[in-house]
Amino acid sequence: PGRFGEKVALSESGMSLAVASPDAMRDSINFGAVFVFVWVDNKWRSTESVFYGIDDLRRIGAGGIAIDDHIGLINVRQNNGRHRSFKLEVPCDDPYAIASGIEMNAFRPRCKCISGYKSNNSKGGTILRVKTDVCIRCLSTIECGDAPTISPTVSPTSSSEPSLRPSRSSNPSNSPSYTSAPSAIPTTLEPTLTPTLSPEPSSPPTSSPTRINSVFDGDPCRFSIECKSRICSESVCIPKNILSLQLEEKDGMNTQIFMLFVPRKITPISTTTGGVTIQDEFTMRLFGEVTKAYELSTSITVNRFTRLKCMVEIVSSWSELSICMFEREADLALYAQDQCHTVSASGEVDINAGKLMNDKTVDVRFVAFHQKVTTTNVLAEISISTLSIYSGINTSIIDENGICRDPNAETVVRGDE
Repeated sequence: PGRFGEKVALSESGMSLAVASPDAMRDSINFGAVFVFVWVDNKWRSTESVFYGIDDLRRIGAGGIAIDDHIGLINVRQNNGRHRSFKLEVPCDDPYAIASGIEMNAFRPRCKCISGYKSNNSKGGTILRVKTDVCIRCLSTIECGDAPTISPTVSPTSSSEPSLRPSRSSNPSNSPSYTSAPSAIPTTLEPTLTPTLSPEPSSPPTSSPTRINSVFDGDPCRFSIECKSRICSESVCIPKNILSLQLEEKDGMNTQIFMLFVPRKITPISTTTGGVTIQDEFTMRLFGEVTKAYELSTSITVNRFTRLKCMVEIVSSWSELSICMFEREADLALYAQDQCHTVSASGEVDINAGKLMNDKTVDVRFVAFHQKVTTTNVLAEISISTLSIYSGINTSIIDENGICRDPNAETVVRGDE
């Protein structure tokens, strides 16, 4: 029924299937729908993810569909060539939990505690398994599973193979070698041209020691083992996830805008002593004194009514957060303070983005975050999640200049709005 199966799409992973039904009915209206199935235990299973058309977009999927199960995205195309994207949104009841896909499949969602928190269930871990589970703060890194093993093994590993990294002891061996015979397998037929007579080392040491699992996302690196993400590409630590924000459209649809890290562009503010980690595509954490800038994959038009909303958790009371918006890359170095909003308390933050841009209609391309620390005794930490941009007015009543569309209505200005 409803031309079910007229168009199908398989995800790149091969674990999710989107099936279009262009004539599917909802509320006795022919909206069309896209159904999602996932491959579990060697069979296709239906999910609760059903995406219906809307008033200005009916018979969805008639022109083709695509599915991305990594981020929970369905793309549909109409016969007239119009495109639209649908994003699966899974809210978690616990404010310290976010949706996380089982086996990295967003269409198999579950709620997972953010970094620094764990589930209160008897099995531990970070997964909320039943509705009564909640996230509680870890009292130590060991509780959250971020600490190394408490003690070494009882005995060393015995092997006949030489060590890849032999130890260099300052003490001589118990007994010296008395043989005058040359090595059985010499390494060269010729002696060295000039013996080394200097007590100094043969070469200078490296500029910095190897930092295992200590370099933040977007910071310079030499080896992948140094990065917290364990990914070092072109001498920069690359996060495992790409940060993104949601652009809430007037018709109720959401568009996902990716936020790409801008390396070493915004350093004049202060000496960076901390860093950033990207927890998932909607959550980032700032540690210590740090400033990071991100370039949006698509410019966002901001006018005097545009607002930016997010959730902020300030873990320590010795820090404050600034969220800034810029038009051009050249503006990052200038870092105009009047284009930043300061946050000093945890909770939902709703920013008048239009005011940051001096009530002008501009195309914003860059977003920057700065954590200012007022003490050196504590490693300050801030979590930012669920960034979204939306219009703060009903454009069917008020135009983009803030004037009532009805000629018989009077425009009233309240406060900063």
